[in-house]
Amino acid sequence: MKLLVAEDDPKLLKSLVHILEHNRFSVDGVSNGEDALEYGQTGEYDGLILDTLILSNLDILEAEYGKNEWLDDIRSEGERMGLLINQLVTLSRMDESDARLLYADFDLSGAINDTVSEFQYLAEERGHILFSDIAPSLSYHGDEALIRKLAAILLDNAVKYCDAGDKIQVRLYQRRHPILTVENTYAEVDSLELERLFDRFYRADRVRTFSGSFGVGLSIAQSIVKSHRGTITAYKKEGLIGFRVNLK
Repeated sequence: MKLLVAEDDPKLLKSLVHILEHNRFSVDGVSNGEDALEYGQTGEYDGLILDTLILSNLDILEAEYGKNEWLDDIRSEGERMGLLINQLVTLSRMDESDARLLYADFDLSGAINDTVSEFQYLAEERGHILFSDIAPSLSYHGDEALIRKLAAILLDNAVKYCDAGDKIQVRLYQRRHPILTVENTYAEVDSLELERLFDRFYRADRVRTFSGSFGVGLSIAQSIVKSHRGTITAYKKEGLIGFRVNLK
């Protein structure tokens, strides 16, 4: 994938290009919005990343010329690529061997319940039924914010790829260590390459399109689990795809 990055701060531009190249993108960088918009219209690039100043200038253009499809496309692409940058920054930080985690004892059951509640409305809006079976009063020693992010990634993935009108199941239970599973129905499960699901930028279903979906989330989930010395695996049953996280 080839990206064009526009950023007027030379140091920030260099950092953005480094992060993207680290994640195997082909990148060209420019220092002003006019060049970015000119180059962006050549059709040579798969994505355009604009700095916040350029995005804010779109408001001025809209006020002067009114809303139009061209400006809407630029804003949408800028916001979409901004999300990608945030995800790649997260991945890069997780890749660092000396990444600092905020370890503490916390209510794991409560954290997973909170995350399920946050996705309940979205699941219903998509026509899915979200079930949960959360063992009460389970505690865990780890980075609570990252564990919540892990659960959110798995639920977000399930909501996006669950078959229309079907079910999502979340379970948290205790064996030797806490185990979290997230499952959803998926009619095309036999076509999945389970060994590739955690690869960066791999998307199992390229026919469906969802705003902000780059195939990065499961890579972040895997990095979070590894940073806690746990394991995450994908599995499939008849008409169902699931993820199992063993937290150690």
